[in-house]
Amino acid sequence: MSLEVDVTNIEHVNNMFKATLDRYGKIDILVNNAARNVWSPVVEMTEETWHVVIDTCLNGTFYCTRAVLPHMVRQGSGKIVSMASVAGWDAAPNQAHMPQPKPGLWHSPGSWLLKWASTESESMPWPQAPLPTLSWRVYTLRKT
Repeated sequence: MSLEVDVTNIEHVNNMFKATLDRYGKIDILVNNAARNVWSPVVEMTEETWHVVIDTCLNGTFYCTRAVLPHMVRQGSGKIVSMASVAGWDAAPNQAHMPQPKPGLWHSPGSWLLKWASTESESMPWPQAPLPTLSWRVYTLRKT
């Protein structure tokens, strides 16, 4: 199954999960991996540029997690993986907006899922990279 989804659009996100559930009957894993980057010095950055990055990286993660969570809770299991570049760890030229959503990607799902999930692994670097360029957290839902 292939779907084109704008994760900043709640209707798209809800339709994606509905289509997945209609076809497969359950969802075992969610991988939050949508991202946007626009190179711009902060003094030239428009509000639109700022918001498209924040909306995609942070709000998209929230919309997808919120949409899938009731299904995983009902089935008593599931994994939610939130991935992000490590661009948020250090300052970089023309990327004033990049560090902003990263802490939310790394930490918010844990707060959202605290009632149902445990953190299986934290900030694991991408294994094939010569330098850590990507990190992720895995949350495992358990029956309550």
